[in-house]
Amino acid sequence: MELVRQRSLSLIAGALILALWVSCGDATDPQPVTREEAEQALADVVAIARSGDFDALCSYQGVSRPMCERRLEFAGVPAPSTAPAVVSSRELRADPLPGLILRLCGTKDSGEQYVSDLAVWRVDGKIEVQNPVYWSGTLIQELVPGETALAQRQPLPECG
Repeated sequence: MELVRQRSLSLIAGALILALWVSCGDATDPQPVTREEAEQALADVVAIARSGDFDALCSYQGVSRPMCERRLEFAGVPAPSTAPAVVSSRELRADPLPGLILRLCGTKDSGEQYVSDLAVWRVDGKIEVQNPVYWSGTLIQELVPGETALAQRQPLPECG
């Protein structure tokens, strides 16, 4: 009798754990990145870049150090003394993680204007960015199944 009771309790406990796991499934799904979160990540990156701490910039959450260092070589340092404007945003569709792409427009201290994209997504609950060298002029062209690259091309905004 005691053995049957222990097995029944074990089955009930297992069923409860399974029910909790299934009902909490939505809570563990990745949440979309809000524009506010993406703009906060941009503000963090801009502050680090403007401080001149490029080691910290290339160590920012989610950043590929080798890619960041190559973009720094291409874009040059120091970072622009003024922050870029966010001229638009769109959902990151080609990546399995939910995210946003911020289209940035700014001016380098030399007077040269740039347009760049900054991808921001959530991984394991943490906000990550792809390219913290926002003044590099790097644009993100997503290739989504069923659409041509031409159909997905984003027009460059007028900076001014």
